[in-house]
Amino acid sequence: MIANAWRIVIAVFAIGYGIVETVLILSDAWDRCASYRKVEGDAVTARDGG
Repeated sequence: MIANAWRIVIAVFAIGYGIVETVLILSDAWDRCASYRKVEGDAVTARDGG
């Protein structure tokens, strides 16, 4: 019973950690895309003469 409980606890932690890591990776990727789009937009604005 105790071993089973430990397995459940470890599984919950692993799943939670995986979700957190995924969210962090996705938000980081989103930030990079957003900053890239901003740079690209600024370049287009500059090319069009302001």
